[in-house]
Amino acid sequence: MGTVTPLRTLALTLALVGGTRWAVKRVAEIAEWEHYDARRVARRLAELEQKVSAGRIGQEEHKRREAELLGRLEEIRRFWGRP
Repeated sequence: MGTVTPLRTLALTLALVGGTRWAVKRVAEIAEWEHYDARRVARRLAELEQKVSAGRIGQEEHKRREAELLGRLEEIRRFWGRP
């Protein structure tokens, strides 16, 4: 197996730091993709329509939530560079 030299310790430490940095970057990328996923907002809009149709929420609540979700869709379009 060999002896543990300062150079070997440094190499292992740098490999661990590099791997951790890569993992954190990937998690951030995935979170960003999920945050800017228009399909998720579209599903929430559809659920909202079902709730108002079923009488589980009132018109005022529907309008407020719908405005929030439509604003979110606009933000997503701007993020992805779509008009």
